[in-house]
Amino acid sequence: MVDLVKLEFLRYKALLKREERLILSEEKVPPKVGDVRELLCFPPIYLALVERKGNVFKAIPLTEEIVLGWLGKSTPVLKIGNTLLVALPFSILQREYFLLGS
Repeated sequence: MVDLVKLEFLRYKALLKREERLILSEEKVPPKVGDVRELLCFPPIYLALVERKGNVFKAIPLTEEIVLGWLGKSTPVLKIGNTLLVALPFSILQREYFLLGS
């Protein structure tokens, strides 16, 4: 059986350049495939944008709360600075205008 979450996360990682940069901005920056967007909620939820079709993005949700994540030998994990993000076991679709606010 194919592990779709792992496959999507590997696709996302393949889009990244060797050097990752965090850009904090007060201005609204249009989303693009390869971005990680933070939703301002508690606990924080991050969206790794993996695919775009028109104005809709397919995203893999990530969380800092390990207990909310799905843990296993093949669990996708992303480390940005000192923050460890664990993938949730599903993907979601988000419209571009929603991501402009995050």
